[in-house]
Amino acid sequence: MVLWFKNKINFKKVIFDSSSFLYSFFSLMHLKFFPAVLSSILFFSLFCFLTLFLSYREAIAKSSCPYEFSVGDGLNFKILVDVNQLDEKEATNASRFAADGVWAITVNSSSNINWRNVFDLLNANKWIVTEDNPFSTVVVDFVPNQIGRIVDGAMFYYENGLNTILTSEDINKYSSHIVPGFGPLGNRIVVLARNFGAVKELDDVRVSGEAFEVIGPGMIGQDICGCKYALSKGKKCYFLLPMFKGAGSSYLDYIKNMTNKLAKEGVLKSPDFFMVPAIYVRQSTGLRFLSVGPDDQNSMESVVNWLVSYRGYTTPANTSADLNNDGKVDIFDYNILMSNFGKTGVAGFVKSDINKDGKVDIFDYNILISNFGK
Repeated sequence: MVLWFKNKINFKKVIFDSSSFLYSFFSLMHLKFFPAVLSSILFFSLFCFLTLFLSYREAIAKSSCPYEFSVGDGLNFKILVDVNQLDEKEATNASRFAADGVWAITVNSSSNINWRNVFDLLNANKWIVTEDNPFSTVVVDFVPNQIGRIVDGAMFYYENGLNTILTSEDINKYSSHIVPGFGPLGNRIVVLARNFGAVKELDDVRVSGEAFEVIGPGMIGQDICGCKYALSKGKKCYFLLPMFKGAGSSYLDYIKNMTNKLAKEGVLKSPDFFMVPAIYVRQSTGLRFLSVGPDDQNSMESVVNWLVSYRGYTTPANTSADLNNDGKVDIFDYNILMSNFGKTGVAGFVKSDINKDGKVDIFDYNILISNFGK
């Protein structure tokens, strides 16, 4: 039997390069022997070919992404909550999915949301980035009036299906934009790249960072490499993580898998790396902000809680709830708030007006309670 095979097929030409694989395939197709043997050989050949091909791709990816960046001890990444498509109940209970700040898109949510309260609950005083629709500045003009300061970053982008990066002229226009009551945006521009696209733009001092929207498995390697390049330039990297078809059995499962990939690349050690979980495709995925039970794996709440636990330290307290400035939120702060409960005045007229809406009410109470003990 061995001699028979040797006479029919030259096995030295089989499997280990693509041309010999095709040769062996078509040769074997003309042999009339037991189908199980044929199937086994074909399967093994295909397995070897794919293994070699994937190993080659991985080696090329590692050699083509050599960028180095500063890291600290342990895990130093930040977590920003994308608040796109928030409803009123979720807004009122936003403290349940609070992290290190906010990725702010306010135009697609309920019109009755008290954004000042939401931003306080979500620690926007720590860090906040706005995202505007193409050619718009509605969000970046709105948010500063809710938080009392200009934003930390403002992302602008094209939506033309071509992954077009902002031009120098675009960057100049947005950098010069005057936020009413707060002045020009200046060096706070964030560019969006759905792949490794932004290179020369990161040399612009007006660009503070780059955002990557991970929308499919085929681009993850490029997105991570682009992020490492941004970090090597001293810029912020924002990793937007919406759910997409085939991402995993649940949103939490997908986030865990992505976290493992990012950890292997070392980016989670950088204080300039931001993970941005997002559920703005909730109509097709069934995602939600609030968990409906302890085993819910498709909520922003479950994802944020897992990420905070994985990182190993708790989310910082909302310092505006520390009414007596003693470094903790406790019964003394509670007593101060209750002594002012029901009072009204100008925005921020007393420290108990935590969300600065001109009255001390249930919203201020919720902010204090959500930070109690921190």
